[in-house]
Amino acid sequence: MSEKLVKLLQEQLEEQRKQATEQLEEQRKQHKEQLELIMTVLKGTGSAVSNAYVPPPSVAASVPPPSFSAFDSTAELWTDSWARFTAFAGAHSLPADNHAQVFLITSLQ
Repeated sequence: MSEKLVKLLQEQLEEQRKQATEQLEEQRKQHKEQLELIMTVLKGTGSAVSNAYVPPPSVAASVPPPSFSAFDSTAELWTDSWARFTAFAGAHSLPADNHAQVFLITSLQ
């Protein structure tokens, strides 16, 4: 009985190894394709570059920065305010380096 169990476990392990190897190869293939696409785009020869919409500088500059309401200790807890700010920063794709600046500027308004 234990010999059959050992054999069955060995077969399962071998099957898992085979599946893991296949999955890894598929991931490598996808990674290679993504890198090739990125290189094509960076070289400027891909259709993604020619079809991409880039707003003129005047349009991009006229868009106001997002606003964040300041912390009000009578209305919410500090932890809630911080959680709200981190959600705000993530939703607006603010770089981590700018979090302090945006937080301070918006808190003073």
